[in-house]
Amino acid sequence: MTRFYIIGLGNPGPKYEKTRHNAGFLALDYLLSEMGFPAFRDEKYHRAQESRGQIENQNVWLVKPQTFMNLSGDTVGLLRKEGLVPEQVIVLYDDIDLPTGTIRVRDKGRAGSHNGMKSLISHLGTEKFLRIRIGIRPEHPIGNLADFVLDRFTGAELEALHQTFPMILEALRLLLTGKIAEAQLKYNQKTQSTQG
Repeated sequence: MTRFYIIGLGNPGPKYEKTRHNAGFLALDYLLSEMGFPAFRDEKYHRAQESRGQIENQNVWLVKPQTFMNLSGDTVGLLRKEGLVPEQVIVLYDDIDLPTGTIRVRDKGRAGSHNGMKSLISHLGTEKFLRIRIGIRPEHPIGNLADFVLDRFTGAELEALHQTFPMILEALRLLLTGKIAEAQLKYNQKTQSTQG
């Protein structure tokens, strides 16, 4: 049975909880609770917090790198030493190009301006791996991008984000059973925004 690593991106520590850059961490928290996984444990060798269980009869590790965003790939590098290959990876991360309340499923692609994804791509040695992009773009113009992603979600944004979590779980169910095209067809439509 294949092992899958669902890697949520974010920054560790209370200072960054519920910040926009931590959408991947928040999605993993939902998955852990919804699927009844055990509490996250510190795995110092992997420089991560991890929880292990099953989704769709697949062995799944939920992984939160604890290296800060720009070095997220360090955790993947350590896991690669134990046999991880890109085909086993599904990354959940915030995307400023998507409206809050939407997701997109991709099986490859560049990192764009996202430093966490740049780090992962560097350590995996390829841009071809599954990812679910979680929208964080507001309806108003953004001033300083770095300040924006490190600021906390507003109440309305957090509500919209939480509405994407069941969609993320359903997309993961499809991806874990090899139904990549079906997941893309279902969740890459502009009409799936929960903000109306």
